[in-house]
Amino acid sequence: QAPWLALDGAGAVSADVQVVDGRLAAGSRIVVPGVDAVADVMGNRIRGRARADIRLEAGAQGELMPRLTAVMEHFDIASVKAPTRAYVRGRNLRLWLNADGPVAQLRDTLKARVAFDGATVPDLRVYNPFLPRQHMRFDGGAGTLSGDLSLDAAGDVGHGTLRIAGRGTRMYLAGLQLRGDVDLGVRLRRADLKRSAFVADGSTLQVRNLSFTEPGGEARRGWWARARFGRARLDIDAPLDAGGQAEVTMKDVGFLLALFSRQKEYPGWVYKLLDAGQAQVQGRVQWRGDVLVLDRLQARNDRYEVLARLRLQGGQRQGDLYAKWRALSLGVEMQGTQRTFHPVRARAWYDSRPNYLK
Repeated sequence: QAPWLALDGAGAVSADVQVVDGRLAAGSRIVVPGVDAVADVMGNRIRGRARADIRLEAGAQGELMPRLTAVMEHFDIASVKAPTRAYVRGRNLRLWLNADGPVAQLRDTLKARVAFDGATVPDLRVYNPFLPRQHMRFDGGAGTLSGDLSLDAAGDVGHGTLRIAGRGTRMYLAGLQLRGDVDLGVRLRRADLKRSAFVADGSTLQVRNLSFTEPGGEARRGWWARARFGRARLDIDAPLDAGGQAEVTMKDVGFLLALFSRQKEYPGWVYKLLDAGQAQVQGRVQWRGDVLVLDRLQARNDRYEVLARLRLQGGQRQGDLYAKWRALSLGVEMQGTQRTFHPVRARAWYDSRPNYLK
């Protein structure tokens, strides 16, 4: 009764079937040591050789409650649209199916869970179709994928978690070439049954050991940041739509400064901000299609203040930056490759600029 799951094969079966008054009774159990299992989840096809264990338990009113547990010792994951091109390979995937009430009502009561840990993703570029590739993409590197997802009878995800991690990953973001360790933890709760839309509040992103090079500038190493998305919405159709409120702790504000201009173009005092310690940043993030927006970014402590907004669409780049160090301040206006610096009344200039997101 689960249209998204198929079990197929021939071989040995270990069965302990209880029959009472001519009917299948609680306590029955069937074990299939080897069966080909295929499950379609979130547009992905999971395939592997499984051991299936089916048992019937008794409910409070004497009704039968079917339980199925399947374990894939080895499995691979591919897109439903290209099922022969696997992009994830793993071990020990667990699948549980439970149903309460009469067997005839299985389709209405069926619940399922799929869980796996540390599956190998040989090439993280497989996720690029979901990203605004002109501004955000993986350029190379392997990683791992873990998941724990609860499904309904139709195979749609109700809630769950996904984690993607990469070490020494090569990335491109907003004009900067990056290399480092990435750990993305996504918390999902379905928001729209008709679309692949989810609430993703509490999702996290960590980057460590990050090196980046500003265009024509010097390389920086050892940068890190931790982000938590307190409010987030996610649509997993390709290309991905996502947005929300982010709170970020980062080593320093060097990455923000590099998004807007090269170090040699800033006044010398600006990079004193890098010696001011960790930065606590709040702001909003949204990407939709090929448009990536960072808005209302605010980084402050008792010695400095940095405010920024950035909008990237296709080949177009625009944004505004305000930086303050003690009595010194500067505004930077970016339009494509052009930079206009505003050293006089910089805060008034920045406040006059409109936000990109409502």
